[in-house]
Amino acid sequence: VRVLENGQVKGDIAAPKVAINGSVKGAVHASILELATNARVDGDVHYSSIEMMRGAQVNGNLLFSETLNAMDAAKASAPDEAVDEPEKTGETS
Repeated sequence: VRVLENGQVKGDIAAPKVAINGSVKGAVHASILELATNARVDGDVHYSSIEMMRGAQVNGNLLFSETLNAMDAAKASAPDEAVDEPEKTGETS
């Protein structure tokens, strides 16, 4: 997931790799997280690997996890809400 310089997200982001150079108001869950110079995050940040450039701002907690799975982290942060996962079948394309 990428949030560009003029981009704004209101809500949580959960993805294996996230790059932010805009504004996020919500929690971020990512195995690999890149915060560029213009990144502004108002919420907790859950990550396994982080790169933060000078000027980036996080107004929340930085929470490290060696084994972070973005979907599992999203479920844990919102236990009352269901997170849809793709249905697995035995068929192949």
